[in-house]
Amino acid sequence: MKMVLQNSNQDCLLACYCMILSSKKINIHIYELYDEEIIPPDGLSAKYLQKLNSRFNLTMHAYKSTGEDILEGLRQETKPYIVQWKTDHFIVVEKLSGAKVKIIDPAYGKMTLTLDEFKQGYSGYVICFTKSGKYISIKKDNFFYKHLISVFKGKNIIFYLIALLLTQFSSIIFSILVREILKNTMPTFYLIFFLVCLISGRLISYIIERSAQTATNLKFENSISKKMFNGLLSRSFLYFRNNPTGTLLEKLNLRTVVRDSILFHIIPSVINFLSVFVLFIYLIYISPILSLITGILILFFIIINYFMYKYRLSVNMRYIQSLIQTSTIFQEDLDQIDVIKALGLEGKYNESWSEASLTTQKTYNRLLQINSLSNFLGQTFLFTTITTILIVGVLLVNHYYITIADLVVFQTTASMFINATTQVQQSFFEFGNIDAYGEKMSELFQYTKDKELKIIQDKKSNIAIEAKNLSYKYTGGQVVIKGSSFLIKKGEKIVIIGKSGSGKTTLLSLMLGIVKGSGSIQFGYADFRKKIGIVLQGMTLRKGTVLENLYDGKLSNEKIKEIEVVLQNLNILNDINNLPKKIYSQLFQQGKNLSGGQVQRLLIAKSLVNDNEIIFWDEAFSSLDNLNRELLYKNILNNDKYNDKTFIMVSHHLDVVSQVDRVLFVDNHTVKLQPHSVLWNSSEAYRKFIKTGEL
Repeated sequence: MKMVLQNSNQDCLLACYCMILSSKKINIHIYELYDEEIIPPDGLSAKYLQKLNSRFNLTMHAYKSTGEDILEGLRQETKPYIVQWKTDHFIVVEKLSGAKVKIIDPAYGKMTLTLDEFKQGYSGYVICFTKSGKYISIKKDNFFYKHLISVFKGKNIIFYLIALLLTQFSSIIFSILVREILKNTMPTFYLIFFLVCLISGRLISYIIERSAQTATNLKFENSISKKMFNGLLSRSFLYFRNNPTGTLLEKLNLRTVVRDSILFHIIPSVINFLSVFVLFIYLIYISPILSLITGILILFFIIINYFMYKYRLSVNMRYIQSLIQTSTIFQEDLDQIDVIKALGLEGKYNESWSEASLTTQKTYNRLLQINSLSNFLGQTFLFTTITTILIVGVLLVNHYYITIADLVVFQTTASMFINATTQVQQSFFEFGNIDAYGEKMSELFQYTKDKELKIIQDKKSNIAIEAKNLSYKYTGGQVVIKGSSFLIKKGEKIVIIGKSGSGKTTLLSLMLGIVKGSGSIQFGYADFRKKIGIVLQGMTLRKGTVLENLYDGKLSNEKIKEIEVVLQNLNILNDINNLPKKIYSQLFQQGKNLSGGQVQRLLIAKSLVNDNEIIFWDEAFSSLDNLNRELLYKNILNNDKYNDKTFIMVSHHLDVVSQVDRVLFVDNHTVKLQPHSVLWNSSEAYRKFIKTGEL
């Protein structure tokens, strides 16, 4: 059974299920189990897992059981189970070995627990699987390796081969040179000639190898980096909600670790080993007996390293997972640094950070132990081999099978070969790292194509957005919007209101096309994406000037005046003019040198100044005081200048209903679009909602 680690706290059950599938020879990536690209905040339920399991034709049983029953089941048969762990987590129980329980925690990797430790963590529920008659094994495709191999196809490989041949040539020349110097049978002129050939060969080899590395690095960017960026950015909006930014950044950063590992370690060591390997043929010519002894010792060394490689691979996967989790914790906490400072919680977070860092360090210590053991074995192998060669070699010299010159050359060349073998040993560990990195990165190489937005082609049409039987529900079945139809005309001002959690933001996201539901939604704009202005929850400003944050098109004096008019209408022009360089002043990242209300008004201004035809605001008034909100109503919503623009707003400020043409009321998963007066007279739920609001 292959160890699979979770991507986030919500998908531990998917990771466990993926491991169960691997034990049944169904090998797929964890991201291929996502029905939709979002998981509910409380994770997945066994009911959803049962639905998912129908894809793989396994028989699933979920039941409540005591810890003793689970342990007894492990004693009788060796099939793995998924068990609920510490109430809100899932693990795989692999097997019972004596008084120890071997588990795989998708958050940390393989662990061995005592019986008491297992009983303390076990929460009472177990899920087990057996093969059904329709079961079919599945082999996993690793998209990462497919793209990685493409980097080294073509002329780069030819360059490396030429560099290899020149290096081999130089190595042979070196051995011949040393032997002839010791024999003292070759004229000095020829020795100098051989030395010049040796240096020239290595110099040319170096130049070609460097050129190949540069070309490979550029190809790596095109074949790996760009495809990763493309794959990640093609994911749905909900995917980014489900995966913390820290997790995604760590996955992206792994690509540079892979590149450095290949270019700095693997390729040089392979070239060095293959170059010196040619010398081994020369060693056989000098002394078959010494060559045989050296070959046996090297084979033994390789076998030992193979088992170390397998163990290191497992530990390294756990280390990567720990790094990603720790990075995510740091980022999530730093996003709340204002709250931490205000409440004086530095000490609390210092402890939690230290604990997370210590967990990572413990795994890293295991890697250090493996490296130390590897270095110990490598040095022991070197000392043992060289000593053995010298002892046997002296005996052969004494019996006149070889000369002292042959022994010196053999010992020198064998040392080079042993060092090259040790480098290859380290390369095996690097391969293990790359395998672990590739497992984490693989999903980012899959391009996900969004559903095409339907466009109303009739240019004379007055329709801005038309939804028919629009529905949306979360993974697991929670309904948000159900069977809703409505039509918004161009130039209308619409506000979406409803109780907290009723689905207002989800409805806005459906209209934006960043969340995909069932039914249909059509847009009356041929270049919809180029004609929308948005202010979404969580939006902020970027590092740069005020002007760069507001407008990204071609600037003219007329455009700057237009921008200043919008800023004046939003009552922020004076604030901008009081900055050192006015509209050309630099803003910090997230606009942290401005107040929340100033950032909000600049975001609103940005949605208006880029020649947009349809404006989406999600709680755009949330940071505005009453005065600035009323000025926005007067100067924007009731300004004839904006009559040709369509406004669709989500707001909890109910006074806005008197400022718009119609109200989209979200209640009990349904949507009603009517003027305020019509809804007031026809809907008791609407009247009750408004009376308890802010009007």
